Amino acid sequence: MKICIVSPLHGQAGCSTASIFISAALSLALDKRTCLTHTDFSSAYIKNCFAVPVVRDVTTSLTQVTKLIKTGSIKADDMLSYTVNIMPELYLYSSFHPNTENKLFMADYEFLIDHMTAFEHIVIDYDSSLTSEMLEKCLNLCDLIIVVVNQSNYHIEKGLELTERIKDILDGTEGKRILYLVNEYSSVISTYKAAAARLKVKPRELITLSYSPYIIKCSNSNSIEDCFVSAFDNDIRVASIKQDMVRAARIISEIGKG
Repeated sequence: MKICIVSPLHGQAGCSTASIFISAALSLALDKRTCLTHTDFSSAYIKNCFAVPVVRDVTTSLTQVTKLIKTGSIKADDMLSYTVNIMPELYLYSSFHPNTENKLFMADYEFLIDHMTAFEHIVIDYDSSLTSEMLEKCLNLCDLIIVVVNQSNYHIEKGLELTERIKDILDGTEGKRILYLVNEYSSVISTYKAAAARLKVKPRELITLSYSPYIIKCSNSNSIEDCFVSAFDNDIRVASIKQDMVRAARIISEIGKG
């Protein structure tokens, strides 16, 4: 399954954290080989979360990898060698590209995602501009779109607006599903059912990532994976995160079966 994670307010809702969370849920809770990638290769943020060195490695560049696949020089399973294993069953593919807006990059990106058959799930952190042509490209590539918001009225309003825009872009396209993920969720602000009602969805279809200072601590120390791995080691500091991961994995798994 190909999953696009997108937020209506770039850099404000924790879209990259949510993408890492979803990837961790699929790899740890379901034990499925998952690839986490993103759309803006000029940004080093997601690499920094895992302390992955930011280098201009031509051998793993998007242009080089797509060329190798097209010529038959590498097979599907060889793709693992061009990624970084960051958690059990979770791999990160990122590269360096100075211009992620040109049509050649978009064509190569679409080709690569379609040929990542070594992975059962591909999670795309959409960290490009919402006005970019890349948005339509990613939405059409993916089976599932997850819109990330927080619990503020403004965020929810913008999330609902983005969902309507996504539906317009995908008009006439069958088999696509849209879910919401409430990041930094707190029951002090609203109950789970109330949050679902505000987003006009059924509670059983709402994904949450509970507020946790430990996520921020791990992210600041460039080891965000420790938070999610610790959750599955039953670390009491992130007990709610494990529950969130299991629920998210179940929701996505059910969509995959449907």
